[in-house]
Amino acid sequence: PAPALSMEQPWFRVGRKIVLNFLFMSLCFSINHGTVTALLSLASADLGNSLGSAGSGTLYALYTASALLVSSWVVGRWGSKVGLVLALGLYCFYVASFLVADQQPALKWYAVLTGSVIGGIGAGVLWTAQGVFFLRSSQAYAQASGWSDTKTNSYLAGVF
Repeated sequence: PAPALSMEQPWFRVGRKIVLNFLFMSLCFSINHGTVTALLSLASADLGNSLGSAGSGTLYALYTASALLVSSWVVGRWGSKVGLVLALGLYCFYVASFLVADQQPALKWYAVLTGSVIGGIGAGVLWTAQGVFFLRSSQAYAQASGWSDTKTNSYLAGVF
């Protein structure tokens, strides 16, 4: 049986750090992904049907290609934390492209398509890195707490 929760137990401090790191990742991920999702919803209304569709299609095409061809290599080479930071940063280019399109209408097509390409590459890496980070956090928390893998997976899924 798993030990009862107590702040007196040594594993609690280690487990708490793991959960706080996971919570921080979840917060950053949620803010970034929520912003992208909101802009995807507004793309056609804000940019027009042609550019909105072209930008969204480009984002998803590169997301798929990146997930299949690049993400495992990035996460395997640099790890899940670097993969997450890199992917979140690349995804920000998609968000920034809307600002450029709004402020520089002459560059609208170039900005949105470039942002969609870069953001799409980031999106493919993001989900792979998040999955590996989740797995490793869950394993570390299970080891620190003595909980089963199933219980720690469920707990961290609730946090995420």
